[in-house]
Amino acid sequence: MVRVIITAIVSICLLPLPTSCRSDKDLDSETEASLERLDNALEQFGNVKSEYDRQTDSIRQRLTAVLSDEDADSRGVCEVYDALFKRYLYTNADSAILYAKKRVKHSHDTIGRAVGYYNLAKAYITKGHETDAFEALVETFPDTGNVKVKPHYYELMIFRKNMLGENPEMWFRRLRKVSVPGTRARVISEAVLSEAEGDASRGIRVIERFLQTNDSSPRFKAVAYLTKGRLQLQAGDTAKAIKSLCEASLLDLTIPTYRYRALSELSLILARTYDSGRAYEYMHFANDNINAAGIMGDIVATNGMMSEVVKIYETNQKMERRIRISLICILSAVSVLLVISVFLIMKSHARTKDAKEWLREANSQLSEKNSQLSVANAKLTSAYTRMKEIDNVKTAYLIQYMRQCAVHMDSLDKFRGKLQATARAKGLKGVEEILRKSDHTAELLEFYDNFDKTFLRLFPDFIEEFNKLLKPDCQTGLSNDGTMPNELRAFALIRLGITDSSRIAEFLRRSVSTVYNYRVKMRNNAICPREDFEKRVSEIMSTQ
Repeated sequence: MVRVIITAIVSICLLPLPTSCRSDKDLDSETEASLERLDNALEQFGNVKSEYDRQTDSIRQRLTAVLSDEDADSRGVCEVYDALFKRYLYTNADSAILYAKKRVKHSHDTIGRAVGYYNLAKAYITKGHETDAFEALVETFPDTGNVKVKPHYYELMIFRKNMLGENPEMWFRRLRKVSVPGTRARVISEAVLSEAEGDASRGIRVIERFLQTNDSSPRFKAVAYLTKGRLQLQAGDTAKAIKSLCEASLLDLTIPTYRYRALSELSLILARTYDSGRAYEYMHFANDNINAAGIMGDIVATNGMMSEVVKIYETNQKMERRIRISLICILSAVSVLLVISVFLIMKSHARTKDAKEWLREANSQLSEKNSQLSVANAKLTSAYTRMKEIDNVKTAYLIQYMRQCAVHMDSLDKFRGKLQATARAKGLKGVEEILRKSDHTAELLEFYDNFDKTFLRLFPDFIEEFNKLLKPDCQTGLSNDGTMPNELRAFALIRLGITDSSRIAEFLRRSVSTVYNYRVKMRNNAICPREDFEKRVSEIMSTQ
């Protein structure tokens, strides 16, 4: 009887744990194969990125050689600048601006300078420098009513809307009127407007016909497959939409670009329908790279999708934890029954040597299982405490983020209204004057003040505990206006889990070297070992 009970317990332990991260719906083999290709591509992305960086270095070396060649003409130099500009446009806006400016400087004809200013305007838009982009735009298109200029002007306006995360439908309609049938501009315009007009099948046919008859660049193909996936989703064909978005994501990974919009939208579809675990991994990859690119429109759009994917994933994880806890309870109950059964059998078979030997083996197995259960319970308790703290921090900063966005949007509406009124009264010069005089220092100070208040509400003892880690003559505190100095704010970010100096510098609007100096200074002033200082800071507990 004891053997039967032990066999039952071992069988329960070896049962596959049901996972709630996957839906009961099954993907067809072709769609699953596309997702597996994408999984493999993400695993190999490091190699692709290294090769891309190697090619970029090769282009820079070619630039050095061309510049040192006294016989090289300006056209050859401009071609190299254009190549470098395209590589940095979506990955490093500052470098893209640099090479666009050099392109303008080395252009000795009107068309060459126009191309340079066009590139410069795109780079400024990507960086979010609207005033500088406007000045470059004026240099590029002094007469936007010119028939030959209109398509390029409309494409730039669409690019700007996309970077800002706004709807470019109006500009796509204008572009469709002036673009030549069969061109890339016409195809994308037709497809996007088909989606807006609710005629998904027409847009899909336009894209498929173009892809079959034209050998386009990987970047354009990625845009085409992204648009196709959206149209297929609008038509209700989720499986085909997933395959198209997989193709777009694979192309994005081969370029590579940090604008992983296709991968973000694919993650959202998978989270809602088939596989929230895979969606969570995709979204984290896309979100990290999009934040690294720093394109505000992409960041805003991705953050919205990220929150939904994380919510679905965490819900499924909670369900899985409940299943695990239920299994642990069942195993505990069975273990109790086993102890009782063993006791009864020991009394009835006290004279049987084989039974005693077998019982010793059973007791040994039971002790091992109980030890494993104790370890599992300890880990679950620790994880629950940590997750509760993380959830409090996430909730507080989500509320702050939503309020800050609302205030920012209201400010943008007022600023847009002011620009429209000025444009009607004084024209472009008036608008340019307002943009040149605009100052967002007050909004930045308000943002930091809100961050400080939210952080100190979550960690009211942070400053006191932080000072306990420092020498008495090196302790710090709030400024006279009640806000945290940047040195203290840097370590507040470290407490929140942001340890990368470049990300802290971006938040504080300081250089990376300045942030590095903050960290070195505090480590030098610590009373604990320098290498343990930041770890001790990250262990300061909240009171919520």
